[in-house]
Amino acid sequence: MDFVLDAATVAAFQRQGLLPRLREAAAEGAFVLVDVVYNELTRGDTAHQDAIRAAVSDGWLRVEPLSLEAAAGHIIALMGDRRLGLTVDRGEAASIAWCVDHPDAVFVTPDKGGLIAAFKHLYGLSVRAMSVQGFARWLVETRGLAVRDARAVLHYADQGGSLKPLWWDAWLAAQPGF
Repeated sequence: MDFVLDAATVAAFQRQGLLPRLREAAAEGAFVLVDVVYNELTRGDTAHQDAIRAAVSDGWLRVEPLSLEAAAGHIIALMGDRRLGLTVDRGEAASIAWCVDHPDAVFVTPDKGGLIAAFKHLYGLSVRAMSVQGFARWLVETRGLAVRDARAVLHYADQGGSLKPLWWDAWLAAQPGF
C-alpha cells in the first residue's frame, strides 16, 4: 500500500522535527509524493527543502511522476468542482489524480476540501483517503510512532481550527503513559 502524502501532511511532521519518525515508519511501507507536491515542497534552499530532498535521496520518500497531459482532465475537474464550497489546490488535485490510477494508494491530507474530493473520486471498498490525524493514529498503532509525536502532528495540522476528530481525546486518554 502506498500512502500519497499531501504537502500539508509532510509539513505537519517536518515543522515539528518529526521527519526522522516518519522515516522510521516508512521502513515497512511506501510514502509517496506526486512530483507536483515534491516541487512545491522543494522550491527554495532552506533546511526544510533540503530535508525533503534528503528523504527522497535516502529512498524512504518516493517521488512519482504524474503525466499532466494524462491527468489534466482529472486535475481540472478536481480544482473546478466548487459545488460544496470547498477548494482543492493543485497538489491535492495531482495526488488524487495519481491515486485514481493506483488502486492500492491512500491519499493523506489534513485539508477538508482534499478529503471530500478524495472520498468522492477514489473508489474502493477499502480506505482510499485518510486525515493526517487518522494517519498519525495509524502510525502509532502499527508503526510505533510515539503518542506525543502524534499529538504534536495534530497540533500543527490543526492550527487552531478545531479539526480534532471526535475520537481523538478518548483515544489519547486510553494510551499507556499519557
